[in-house]
Amino acid sequence: MGFQLGRKAAFIVAVLVLVCFCFAEANAQRRRTKKSRRVTNPVTKTAATPAPTPSSSTSEPRIISTADETDTGATTSNTRGRRNTTPEYDEDGTRQKVDRLSAQFNTMNEKLSQMEQQQRTLVDLERLTRAETRAENLRAQLRDVQTKESDLQARAEQIEYELQPS
Repeated sequence: MGFQLGRKAAFIVAVLVLVCFCFAEANAQRRRTKKSRRVTNPVTKTAATPAPTPSSSTSEPRIISTADETDTGATTSNTRGRRNTTPEYDEDGTRQKVDRLSAQFNTMNEKLSQMEQQQRTLVDLERLTRAETRAENLRAQLRDVQTKESDLQARAEQIEYELQPS
């Protein structure tokens, strides 16, 4: 009898584990919607009001709320039992970031234009070097041709001299 009771208990535990596993699988397959990152209810900063100072004449303890004094920049709302916090929109910080990024962009553009100018200068120097090399080669060819011309003229004069009757 104890053996059958143990088997029934094991069977019930196995069925419960199987049912829990099925519910977990079914829950995991449900499509979840993405939460928007956009701030729907932005928090505005309000000036903190100082808490009134307790008078020393009363000896009773007082509960002082600091809820009005907190400046965390987050709002809380209960949606389906969850706590939802949204960051405060910091316009000054965003403006500073935009200004800093704009300055970086401008410096990068200036560096890029300087690099392009240097590249153009290097291309011009390369062209000049090739032109100088070509001119030097042409001068060397001209000297060779002039040397050959003078040799041929000297040979022509010698042949003319030999052809004259003596």
